[in-house]
Amino acid sequence: MVMEKLRNSTKLILWIVVFAFVGWLFFQLGARISGQRKLKPWQKGIIAEIEGVKIDYKNFEARVNYAIQESLALRENKNLTEEEIKRIREAEFNKLLEDIRWAKFTQEKRKMNIQDGTIYQIILRNPPPEIRNDTSFYTDGQFDYEKYKQVLQDPRAQQYFAAYGYKIKLQIPKEWTIEDILAAVDFSDTELWDIYKRENTSVKVKYLAIFTREIPDSLIPLNDEDIKKYYNEHKEKFREQPKAALKLVQFEIKPTIDDTLTIRDRLETALEILKEGGKFEELIKDYSEDDGDFGWIKKDDRRTGELFEKLKDKNTGEVVGPITYGRGMYLFKIEKKARDSIKVKDIFVAIASSEATKQDVYEKAKEFVNIAKKKGFEEAAKELNLKVLDTGEFSQEAIFIPYIGFRNQIVKHFIKTGKEGEISDVFNLNNRYLVLYLYKKQGKRIPAFNEDNIKEKAKKLYILSQKLHIVKENLNRADSLIKLGLSMDSIPEKLMVKAHVAETGYFKWKNPPDQIIGYNPEFNGVAFSLRPGLVSKPFVTEPHGGYIIKCLDKKEPTREDFEKNKIQLVQSLRSEMLNYIFREWQEDFSSLEDIKDYRNYIYIY
Repeated sequence: MVMEKLRNSTKLILWIVVFAFVGWLFFQLGARISGQRKLKPWQKGIIAEIEGVKIDYKNFEARVNYAIQESLALRENKNLTEEEIKRIREAEFNKLLEDIRWAKFTQEKRKMNIQDGTIYQIILRNPPPEIRNDTSFYTDGQFDYEKYKQVLQDPRAQQYFAAYGYKIKLQIPKEWTIEDILAAVDFSDTELWDIYKRENTSVKVKYLAIFTREIPDSLIPLNDEDIKKYYNEHKEKFREQPKAALKLVQFEIKPTIDDTLTIRDRLETALEILKEGGKFEELIKDYSEDDGDFGWIKKDDRRTGELFEKLKDKNTGEVVGPITYGRGMYLFKIEKKARDSIKVKDIFVAIASSEATKQDVYEKAKEFVNIAKKKGFEEAAKELNLKVLDTGEFSQEAIFIPYIGFRNQIVKHFIKTGKEGEISDVFNLNNRYLVLYLYKKQGKRIPAFNEDNIKEKAKKLYILSQKLHIVKENLNRADSLIKLGLSMDSIPEKLMVKAHVAETGYFKWKNPPDQIIGYNPEFNGVAFSLRPGLVSKPFVTEPHGGYIIKCLDKKEPTREDFEKNKIQLVQSLRSEMLNYIFREWQEDFSSLEDIKDYRNYIYIY
């Protein structure tokens, strides 16, 4: 009975697929399988190739489905938007990269080979959470290890425990590596006290400030010779990173009327079966794209209020629909009714473009590519009456590309490998097909002085440099007057430019002194280096201006406070250091250099 329940658990079946996939990663990394292919990788159902590991669409979607079910289990209303599913899919891809990183590190760096006997002993002493939480394995309210051993030794459970073993095999190197890193993170009592004192000391200061933004440009004499001289002496300030510019046309993938009618027909068929005596709960399994447990619909919930109005007059047990809501169509069965809420089960079918619709749009995009490569991008767009979008110039390292979005690796790969003037194949991106034209591409360079906007940029930087020189001169004069015994408040009227004198409240080194200064690390560094009564030397922070600071008071924490908070401080520092070291360690020792991402192609076929 216990074994039968284990085998019939949908969640556990998903779990097996997901972590068997992890085991498969170890095999793939070791094998580095290669061979001749007639089809493109994405035509064979490969969504990515990472360090030689081919990521199969079906395996990856099983992993995504598992994550979706986990997310749904935490929701009152069992429904996810397209955007939420997209985020889950992206998160799972990133987790997959992490798994491959660890598998690679385990094999190539730590060279760990954990024996099957060791894994078995770990499994024996540490039942999977899904089993430990299953009351079928309990006797008299306690987990029964004898029942667990029986299942562990049952040949029918071999696949399940093999998957769990692979999960452990991946987890052990992580835990050992984290322990190794933590062992290297240690702080002496003196270091801890210095850190605590720095973070919990407060100062109050008075300052004199001169801001470059308040110095009129008219005070700076300008001529082309001085501006060009500044350009020649500061060429590195003009160095440009690699840039590119794209033109694109897009073909939106939208459900057609036929697609919507097909979905309605599917739900109408389910209704017919219900009329003939079918059970709603059974139809959920055959027809619904979610688990059927929609949950409570509340009158005052802005997301489900409209549904409440449609269902409020229906009787318990009644089936209502099809109703279009959110990203699809529903049949609802009324389970319970309260004054301002209704509990329902559902049969849900997403309103999505059919494969035939996607193929039609894809063929139109391919037609455009063929014409564009013969007649030119702009001419093809004109012939097919398509709007051409222009990204304008952007950095090749940019996180965001106009009209494309954030961090699209397929597009970035096209830009990196393509030549100026090249037209792309069809890309699938966010329910649309794109065709790109790389009309500009340039590497790192220092533009000539006479190029567009360079002279103007040099002019602005030259003016700023001269303003900073004026700031220094006036601060030095202020410093001399303070040393002669004049009060800071009397200084501004004796300077050639506008100056401010202000007094802050108490602030800590990670906080801004006031709204005028904002957070300025250099200002804070000087302020906290002073003892009460001392005045700093003049200093400049480019491009804002310059300051002279007088420390009025300083409040330091006591050793008693330190002892009370030391444990919490250590925990915080260890966590912070672990995150930093671990991140740097991953970049150095477990980077993935060979990533071919085909996800934007995969839904074309």
